[in-house]
Formats: sequence, C-alpha cells, structure tokens
Amino acid sequence: MEPNLPMKFYWDLCTMLRELKHADMEFLKKFDVGPAQFKILQYTHGKRNGVNLKDIASLMEVSPSNASRLVDKLVQKGWMDRSVSPKSKREILLQLTPDGKKMLKKIAPEQRRNIGMVLQSRLSHEELEQMHRLMRRFMEAGQVKEGYLSGW
Repeated sequence: MEPNLPMKFYWDLCTMLRELKHADMEFLKKFDVGPAQFKILQYTHGKRNGVNLKDIASLMEVSPSNASRLVDKLVQKGWMDRSVSPKSKREILLQLTPDGKKMLKKIAPEQRRNIGMVLQSRLSHEELEQMHRLMRRFMEAGQVKEGYLSGW
C-alpha cells in the first residue's frame, strides 16, 4: 500500500462529507431550520414517549446546556413541546408538536431527493451502491452501530 494512501483517503472523505453537509445546510435554510435542529426533529419523531435533554445532548455530542439552546429554538418555532415526565418531576420530556410533525413530513422526502441529486451528479448508481457497501463493511468491522436515523 502506498504510504500516503490512508491520509489521502481520509482527507478526500472529509472533503466529500463537507460538500454533502454544505448542500444539506443550504437546502435546510429554505425551511428556516439548521442541520442540528433537523437531526433533533428526526430523532424525536421516532420516539413515542418523547426524549429527554440527556438523550438530545448524547445524540448531538454536546453539553446539556447546548442541547437545551437547540431545543429552545425548536420550541420557539412551535415544532417541539416540553412537558414534565410522569415518571419524575425533575425530568423534562420533549416531543414533536403537530406542526413539527407536518414540517418534518414535508422536508424529509425533499431532503432525500436533494442529497440523492448531489450524489447522483457525481457517481453512477453502481458506484454509489459500491461505496455504500464498502462503508458498511468498514463500520461493521469496527462494530459501529447503525446510524441514528436508520428508519429514515
């Protein structure tokens, strides 16, 4: 193996991810939502009984205070509600509002199409499938768990 290949691969992968994230960020701007906020909405949607701030902080890999600020913005937009947990008065549960669910239902399919268009403008269907298989193999070899939104 060429000695520089691992680092070339790493930096190329970083560049690819940066381009995809930029395309996604530009897409989400049309809906007045940032990628972090959208990730929280998608995650919360899959949780019937709501989520707590600790769950959000863990998902986003931030402190609870930073997670709280992200959630505050979603509450202000009317997309999430806070309520006291029936299990513990000290725990706050977060759930999507009906408006949050509508917004998510509208944006998610458009986001899939947008990311699909970006990828398909650079890779053939076969190349994309091959790349996905290789990425899955890498993740499985490292025992990386399924992505946070495996159902989307």
